[in-house]
Amino acid sequence: ARAMSSLPRIPILDFVTNPDVEQAALAGVAEVVCLNIANIETDLPEWVRECPTFLVWHHFTGKVSREILEKHFPATRAIVRVGAGYDNVDVRAAGELGKAVCNIPDYGTEEVADSAVSLLLNCARKTQVLANAVASGDWPRTEAMAGSVRLRGKTAGIIGLGRIGTAFAMRAKAFGLNVVFYDPYVADGVDKALGVRRVESLNEMLAECDFVSIHCLLTPETRYI
Repeated sequence: ARAMSSLPRIPILDFVTNPDVEQAALAGVAEVVCLNIANIETDLPEWVRECPTFLVWHHFTGKVSREILEKHFPATRAIVRVGAGYDNVDVRAAGELGKAVCNIPDYGTEEVADSAVSLLLNCARKTQVLANAVASGDWPRTEAMAGSVRLRGKTAGIIGLGRIGTAFAMRAKAFGLNVVFYDPYVADGVDKALGVRRVESLNEMLAECDFVSIHCLLTPETRYI
């Protein structure tokens, strides 16, 4: 049985199984409980109806919808989406129900930019193909390297120059790539501050790029881009 506590319980709905970081931040304020749910429709315990806030990742079936909020979280006043995107939370419904939704805009910025550059390097230098050949005992001959290109002087295009797009741009420049970007929502002058070049249309950018890295939000405007 759970020991009696005067502290409110704050659930982390999914993904996290050890709340050491969160509990340290909320020491003396709340008790953090990891639920590790698989399906938000069926796996929520009754006591979450009393929680003042909850944290949510994106490792479960379903969505934090109006129905879920009304049925399971009537007392909740704030929802923390642990990450940058918040597609799995009905933000409009939450607002209409008086519940604030917070995200973590800089979550994973460096890690995602690092991964994007590593994928670019893999494509340009055929790293995985050649490494697999060596691992299988077949030392690649020169012809196996056909298609590998030198990065310096090539052009990388970025769709969406937000936090991650900017981090990618800085890394790409370090490899000697010319960097251009398309983002109609970025303020004038950002290109000059970063030492990259802005283009006014996606087609213009695609026509001159050797590589393209996509870092825009998923919206009706960008879906199927």
